[in-house]
Amino acid sequence: MQIGIIAEDKSDFESLKIIIHKINNRSYKFKPMVGRGAGRIISKCHAWSNSLKLSGCTRLVLLQDSDGKSPESLKKTLNAALSPCPIKDNIIVIAVEELEGWLLSDKKAIHTVFCNSGKLPLEMASPENISNPKEHLTKFVKSAYKKTYINTVHNVRIAKEIDIQKIKSKCSSFAELYKFFE
Repeated sequence: MQIGIIAEDKSDFESLKIIIHKINNRSYKFKPMVGRGAGRIISKCHAWSNSLKLSGCTRLVLLQDSDGKSPESLKKTLNAALSPCPIKDNIIVIAVEELEGWLLSDKKAIHTVFCNSGKLPLEMASPENISNPKEHLTKFVKSAYKKTYINTVHNVRIAKEIDIQKIKSKCSSFAELYKFFE
């Protein structure tokens, strides 16, 4: 099965590929369409979905961060922009605030990437309640590990270590994606 992914950036695409594999451990092929930010996705998602269908994709995931906007409103806007989607088996996923909120759901994964020794940090109950998860992750890594977090480098590494069940239990925006691939 070939899955088309429309995402804001390459880091989100690469992280999402790993996360999807972890949901059900199946072998998928992926094709990206990267918006280089949220703005282009709305105007390009329909054309990109056509292109992904022509390249053989049978499933589509459109992932966008809410970045402080109403996830429901953003999803309606994206749904209208994508409609009618040429790939019938599709899902629009709005990460509350940012994808980094999902990554914050498993502090052990972060610990493994940056340190892998010593005391584990306390787990976070509701990472989607953090207003700027990327900034929070930057400050947390600097404070706890005296290292610099770079999302384009570290998100994929954290995704490789992350416990999918922790994202599922702590991030409501992830539940729909989980169900789509379960």
